[in-house]
Amino acid sequence: MEAGRNAFGRAEALRLMEQGIALRRQGRLDEAVRAYEAAIARDPALAEAHYNLGVALGAQGRIADAARSWRRAAELKPGFVPALNNLGSALLELGDVQGAAAQHRLALKADPRSAGAMINLGNALRLMGDAAGAVAQYRAALDLARDTAMTEANMALALRDLGRLDEAEGAYRRAIALKPDYAVAHKDLGMLLLLRGRYDEGWREYQWRWKTPLHRPREYGKPLWRGEDIAGRAILLHMDQGHGDTIHFLRYAPLVAERGARVVLEVQPSLLRLASGLAGVQALVAAGETPPPVDLVCPLLDLPGIFGTRPGAIPAGIPYLSAEPEAEAAWRRRLAAKPGMKVGLVWAGNAAFSDDFRRSPGAKPLAALLTVPGVHFVSLQAGPAAASIGGVPGGGKVERAGEEFRDFADTAACIAALDLVISSCTSVPHLSGAMGKTLWLALGKVPDWRWGLTGGTCEWYPTARLFRQETPGDWEGVFRRMADALAAAARAKA
Repeated sequence: MEAGRNAFGRAEALRLMEQGIALRRQGRLDEAVRAYEAAIARDPALAEAHYNLGVALGAQGRIADAARSWRRAAELKPGFVPALNNLGSALLELGDVQGAAAQHRLALKADPRSAGAMINLGNALRLMGDAAGAVAQYRAALDLARDTAMTEANMALALRDLGRLDEAEGAYRRAIALKPDYAVAHKDLGMLLLLRGRYDEGWREYQWRWKTPLHRPREYGKPLWRGEDIAGRAILLHMDQGHGDTIHFLRYAPLVAERGARVVLEVQPSLLRLASGLAGVQALVAAGETPPPVDLVCPLLDLPGIFGTRPGAIPAGIPYLSAEPEAEAAWRRRLAAKPGMKVGLVWAGNAAFSDDFRRSPGAKPLAALLTVPGVHFVSLQAGPAAASIGGVPGGGKVERAGEEFRDFADTAACIAALDLVISSCTSVPHLSGAMGKTLWLALGKVPDWRWGLTGGTCEWYPTARLFRQETPGDWEGVFRRMADALAAAARAKA
């Protein structure tokens, strides 16, 4: 009798699960979720029902809930490769890179020929800083499933991380040959070309960002400016990426005004006060506000291509941003009593940025700097990473100013009162460079495109000195060299 009831329960659960699958295919996700939950209520041990529930939850954007469903499916059915793969991808999206890699390794143990598990493991390894391991996984996947555009594009990212740029470019071009409208590959190829100094083609390829999921253009109801005569017309120049990018390309607003345009500028709210003194801007609005009427619009990151920017022809009218005089004076009074050279520190960018692992050293390597005598250190670091300096030897003596800042105008006022800013690759170097402040920048082996591949100077920011990793991941070496240079600068100032 009991066996009969169990069989009936399993049969009813299977029926409900199939109903859920049909509903999901019709896009009726809420109903599909209810059907899967009903199936699980009938038979809690039905791994496939947990798996399909995870698929529906994932389609709703409920990634953490989906991960729990896939984990339960894998527990009920060891070696359930689709559940393991999906769980790993969900963990990666949730920021648990180590956990993601572990699930994909389990999937490969269950099915050593799973190209999907190889690709997913490669993605996790790259984010763990193991680009060589990622390349090996992508190559193995390509051997099993040739002509895969996404795998070629992923391979290109890992090859770029390793500094094998010719191979990376070849992988991007193979991806595009296989899928000519592959917007992400075009956009990433554009960034690689910019890194290599091939700006003309780089700007063109970078335009593909507007066709990628993360860069959907906002609708303003006005045509895009492409560089035609603009005298006497009103144009909205608007932010389209992060704070550092906005600061970097604000330099073009005065150039647009010089062509006779009435310039309306849209920036992030935290940049509103800072940008209020920018030359040539007639009206300033925060993102999300309704701008005044205009004739044309243009994203800030389109302007370098419109102006034909290339090495040797980079507009660097430094400074183009400045601090509010009263706020700067207040910081100068506050720091006047501190002996020695005044040096600002930043060590972390936005942790949500997918490539932050390649650009942010964290606070620990700064210990080498903090041993240098004759220096008063001021933390410009904001956000969750600000407190981490307290765990570094000597970090207790660092003045933690960044935690007081309300916006970038406050940051600028403090920077103006310093002798030097030492930073990782985030928004503060752009602000320091735009103000003409002496800047030392810690860079990974293969940095963001604007810093180029070699050399100790930067055409975008003439007051910057670049300290590059000699070995990928070796931040300690970078900061030891900085410490030597800082000791010499402190002695000279004294």
